[in-house]
This record gives sequence, C-alpha cells and structure tokens, in this order.
Amino acid sequence: MRGMLPTFYCDRRERAAYAAAYFPEIVQGRVLDLGCGERHVADHARGQYIGADRRAPTDVRIDLDTGVLPFADSSFDAILCLDVLEHLDRPHEICAEMARISRRWVLISLPNAHELTQRWAFLVGRGLPRRYGLPEEAPAERHKWTFGFSDARRFARTRPGLRVVRERAYYPPRGHGMRRWMSFLNRHGRTVWPDLLALSFWALMERPGFRTPPSC
Repeated sequence: MRGMLPTFYCDRRERAAYAAAYFPEIVQGRVLDLGCGERHVADHARGQYIGADRRAPTDVRIDLDTGVLPFADSSFDAILCLDVLEHLDRPHEICAEMARISRRWVLISLPNAHELTQRWAFLVGRGLPRRYGLPEEAPAERHKWTFGFSDARRFARTRPGLRVVRERAYYPPRGHGMRRWMSFLNRHGRTVWPDLLALSFWALMERPGFRTPPSC
C-alpha cells in the first residue's frame, strides 16, 4: 500500500492527491480549503467540502488578506491552507483564525525559498523568481514573504492554539542520479538537509485538548 502513494507532484491537482495520501485526516468530515484554486481537494473529500478563494470556481468568495475568516468557532473538522500563507499580508492572523474555526485539524504547506536551485540561480546572477523580485507586471500569485524551511517549521511550531503533530519535507525530482534518492525521502517523510534540498514544508496541526467524542 505504501508503494502506491504519490512520490512527486507537478501541479495543483497532483498536490491535492499528495495531501490526501499523506494526511488522510484532512479530507474527512467538514473540510475547508483556503485558497482552493480549482478545488482539486474536492476530488478526495470524504464529507462536506467547502472551497474558499477570491476567484471562481469557489464555494465561498473571500479575501484572505483581511486576516478574518467569516465562519463560526469550531465549524470545520479540518482546514487546508496549501502554499497560500506566503501570499498573504496577514499570515499570522489567518493561522489564528484557522485555530478558532477548526474543531481539530489544520494542514499547511509553505515553500522553501532557500532551496538549492534558487540559491544557485541567485549566486550566478539570474536573480529571484518572478514570484519575488520587481517585475514590471506583478504576477497574480506574488509571494509577500521570503523564508527557508527552518523558518517555516518555526512558524508552524509557534502558532497559538495549534500544535504540530506531524511534519514532512517535500523534495523535488532531480536529475544526475538524485531522483531515486528524492523519491525515497518523499515516500518515507525523511528530513535530510531540508533548508538546502527540500522544496516545501508540510505540517499537520491539531487543536490542543481535542478529545474524540465517546461512541454511543
């Protein structure tokens, strides 16, 4: 069964499958997908799925830059926020809001801007990718924060109202004989030189004090 799990993802559809495979808790019950994009997580949901974004297609139109989520306390079993926080003006406030409206689970993923290929591009004078820098036309999904893997891990571990229960480092496919090694790291969730080699950081967080309701 373990060998059937996805190893790499190249787009949002594959990323949704990766999230559902390695963090199955977050697709059960009433699920909120913040920054849902094309709603690919809905394909894996095992309950009520609600996608929230500022553009269609979405179930709820919402501007995450306000730092406020228009939902009642403890109104979702699980909340996903995949590669979204780095685009926001108020990521700390959104995390606090996720802690407020989640009954149990919150899953986030964050990119690692210190990853090897990006360091090399900067060192040889190619500059930062378009999602950073100063392009003439601002990209639709511009990153507002630049940080490394350790920074992302520290951020997740210090969110009030949430505690990290599982982490993963995601490694990109590489040539020169490294693809097999990266595949091994992804399948087993190993953390090896993450600030240098990992493309993103994943954290499954839980509200402290959660208790499973007794069965009838």
